[in-house]
Parts: sequence; structure tokens; C-alpha cells
Amino acid sequence: MKRIIFLAIFNILITCAYGIRIEYGDNILIDKPVYEDLYLFGNNITVKAPVYGDIVCAGGTIFFMDTINQDLLVAGGKVTINGYVSDDIRCVGGELYLNNAIKGDLIIGGGNITINRSATIAGALIMTGGNLVFEGQVNENARIYAGQCSFNGRAVRDFEFKGQSLKFNGIVDGKSIISAQTLALGDQAVFNNQVRYWVSGAKVNFDKALKNGSADFDASLKWNEDKWYFLGGISIFTLFWYIGVAILLILILQYVFGRQISIAAHGINNSVWKSLGAGLLFIIGIPVLVILAMVTIIGVPIGLIVGLNYLVIILIAS
Repeated sequence: MKRIIFLAIFNILITCAYGIRIEYGDNILIDKPVYEDLYLFGNNITVKAPVYGDIVCAGGTIFFMDTINQDLLVAGGKVTINGYVSDDIRCVGGELYLNNAIKGDLIIGGGNITINRSATIAGALIMTGGNLVFEGQVNENARIYAGQCSFNGRAVRDFEFKGQSLKFNGIVDGKSIISAQTLALGDQAVFNNQVRYWVSGAKVNFDKALKNGSADFDASLKWNEDKWYFLGGISIFTLFWYIGVAILLILILQYVFGRQISIAAHGINNSVWKSLGAGLLFIIGIPVLVILAMVTIIGVPIGLIVGLNYLVIILIAS
């Protein structure tokens, strides 16, 4: 019992020292300021108070209503971001809505994505998904990979699009690269620099939209949708995201169902060989999980805590 109490106290001390807070459940509401990194896992999640650390979040329906002072990493079925984010956002989901400014970069992927006029991205933009609507402004380079995209905002620097269909009625101040099966230019479309493009079929008349430079058809820009890089850099991010989330969910299941796991372990211990196998799995498997956690973006705090717990358990057992 003393050893269990020691391990519990050790967990609390490590968590406090690292400055993280973990919340999970069916419905989660954060309505008071949070001054450490915040990890949220649930079906319905609402954050309507300022958070002064990073947020790592996975859930079904997620709302961010207040300021986030560090990075936001989120995966969900429907994600709405109404608060100001003073660092980067990395987000994947089914439906995504951004309605406020970002001080850093935006890396975002999903089925349906809407960036509204009230959203200004101070950093770079990488978007990928099925249906994208961009109404805001991006101050650094914009890279968009999509099935269908409607771009009605402004790209202050370079603009790149690869996808099925682009409806363009916005402004690009830098250079543009466009590779699309279909391209439609609206009456308000403005290109203030050189344009290189490829479309399937007849060439596009840029005369009305082009203010400076030239618009050149470039056959080398034809994309092959069977190649992996069609989805862009977001694919790598998504891979690391799901690895990290999988590790976190395993840890949460261990915390929530610890008693049931203990009962199962008691049954295994009735057999010497099974017990030996379980022990080897623990000794070998935990370090592997810690290494996987440490190489992901979001798993470093959890990896550190699990690794330190592993060492304490080994010392106690010895």
C-alpha cells in the first residue's frame, strides 16, 4: 500500500512539475482560466476561458470560445475556433470553422473547412480537404490541396493550389502556382504578380484579373492524384497526430479501467508462462511506447511521465 501511495504522489508531483492538466469524459466544460498545458478528451468539449499553455484536444464536437496563448493541436468531428490563438494551430476533423485571428501558422485538414472573413493568419497556411472555403487573409505563403476550393480572401505572399476545382475571387500579392482540373475566375479576382498554371482543357484568360507580371500555362504542373504528395505536408502531421492520440488513449484507458485490468492480470498470473510473457511484455513494451510518444509532437509530456513511472516501478519491484 505504501508503494502505491508513493507512486500516486510521484505522479502528482511530476504532473505539477511539468505543468499539464488532463480532462476527459463525455461532456467537458472549461470555464475558468487555465495556466498550464491542457489535454482534453471527450465527446462534447467547450473551452470558454483563456488558456495560457498549449491545448491538445480530441473529441466529437469541440468549441474554442476564448484566447489560447500557445499552440492548439486538435482532432474532432466538428471543430469551431472562435477565440484568438497566439501561436500555431494544427487541426484535423470532419467539419472545421475558423472565425478569429492566429498569430502563427495554420495547418489544417478535413472534409469541409471554412475560414471566415474575421480570420487573419499571421503565419503560413497549409490546407487540405474535400471542400474548402477561404474568406480571410494569410500573411505568409498559402498552400492549398483540395477537391474543391472557393478562395475569396487574400494571400499577402505566394499562393499555391493543387486540386480538382478552384473558384478564385480573391487577391494574391505574391507569385501564384495553380494546378487544377477546372479554374473559374470571379469579377473580383486580382493577381498582383506572376502566375504559372495548368488546367485541363482550354487555357484560361487572366487579362482582367492580372495586374502585374504574366500568366503562363505550364504543362509540367499537371498533377497526378495517385501520388502521395497530392495531400501535401498535412499527411505527415496526421500520421504523427494519430500515433500520439493512440498512445494518450491507451494511457487514459489504463487510468479509467485500472481495476478491470488488474483483475485480468490476476487471471494471467495463475499461469507461470503467461505471467512470464506478461512481465516481458511490460519490460519491453513500455519503453517502446515511451519512445513512440517522445517522437510525436503531442506525446512528449505523456512519454516523460510514463517513462519516469516505469523507472519508479522497476526500482520498487527490485
